[in-house]
Parts: sequence; C-alpha cells; structure tokens
Amino acid sequence: MNLIHTPDDLLNIIINNKIIHAYKKHIQIMTHIQISNTIKIDQYDLTTLLSNMIDNAIENSSGSIMIKIIEDGPYLHISIQNSFAGTFTTTTKKDKKYHGVGLKSIENICKKYCSSLNISINHDNVVMETSLYLK
Repeated sequence: MNLIHTPDDLLNIIINNKIIHAYKKHIQIMTHIQISNTIKIDQYDLTTLLSNMIDNAIENSSGSIMIKIIEDGPYLHISIQNSFAGTFTTTTKKDKKYHGVGLKSIENICKKYCSSLNISINHDNVVMETSLYLK
C-alpha cells in the first residue's frame, strides 16, 4: 500500500483514506498526481467530488484503480479508472432512495467549475473523467 504526499494536505487526506479503504477490500490504488501547490477549489467541493468518484470506483472495481489528477494552467484534470469484471453494480446501499445521489453531487460540482462528467465503460474498465476550470 503506497500512500501519497502532495503539496495539498486535503488531497492527501482524501486519497490516503480511500487507499486504506480499498486496501482492506483487496483493491490496489495507483496514483499519478501532478500539482504545484494547494488546489484552488472549495474544500467541500474537492472532498465531495473525489470521495464520490473514488467510492464509485471501489464499489465497481475487480481489483485495481488508477487515479490521475493533473493541474494544467487553470484546469484540473481528474480521471479515475477502475478494473471491471463485467457486472456493473448500480448501488450497494441498503436504502435505495440514496442511489444516484453521489453521481448527482459529482455532476453539480462539475457544472460549478464549467465542466461535465464523462463516464465510459468497456469490457474491462470504467473511466470517470472531468476537467475543472479553476478561475
């Protein structure tokens, strides 16, 4: 299990928490993070966005997840890719009325930062991507 250390303490907390959670489920998380400083985004938005994206990947992973976060000028590119065994789980929540709340939260945050959420699924991978515009 490899924990991360970046210039952004909140990012470290979020991702390291998810790495530990995934490790307990025998899921390996790999990361590629390129940021120069603290990410200039509302802390609640960053926490909600990444937590929901990574939780969805953990819920549907067949063993591995790749997290890419790259700062490129005013843009923050985020890509979460998980291995996929061909059976997509829509939810594991006991109370089904909360199904989809995480995705809706992700979409709302993407819109707030002039972006959208792109999800692609093929036979062995699920990829969630967005490029947030950080003014």
